[in-house]
Amino acid sequence: MGEKQLVELQKLPVEKRLSAVQKMELLGGEPDGQDHGKRFKGDPPNHPAVQVDWYDAWSYCRWRGGRLPTEQEWEKAASWSPKLKRKRVYPWGDAFAVKLCNSGSLEDGFEKTCPVDEFSGGVSAYGCYNMAANVWEICASRLGQDASTRVLRGGGWFGDTEKQCVTSYRWGMGPAAAIGNVGFRLARDSNP
Repeated sequence: MGEKQLVELQKLPVEKRLSAVQKMELLGGEPDGQDHGKRFKGDPPNHPAVQVDWYDAWSYCRWRGGRLPTEQEWEKAASWSPKLKRKRVYPWGDAFAVKLCNSGSLEDGFEKTCPVDEFSGGVSAYGCYNMAANVWEICASRLGQDASTRVLRGGGWFGDTEKQCVTSYRWGMGPAAAIGNVGFRLARDSNP
């Protein structure tokens, strides 16, 4: 996706930290009546929810009065620098730094996911945490012509390379898939 496709918005509607920090609300079977507690019981409460499929993420966002971000919104939150008036390769700048994200390296200090407010030096220009690595993030957008495959962005903790942490890198999976290094972020429409 090039700069020409970057969506310009009055206010960026993507939350600064993963909405999954409130994942404990899902433990009681909210919002869609399913028992999500079986999947989340071992997760620390300040880490992102993982093993969440697109349907769970979509339901949770709607329940919280928001939605999943589009791929364009996610990329703007991760890469655009209003000060520089250009995209950055990584949320923090143009050079990879293992100490600024949880990319699966032993140097970052985490074996799996990290707290959603970790790596303050790696925040995007919009103040969004963990836009590179920690967990892949489900977007509302579809990947290519496949009507069911959903876009994932950001890279994860499971051995993701410097290349996968680039803000323009894309991946996808089916909407019913739920794996241990995929989560989501909540977006809200700004008031006019």
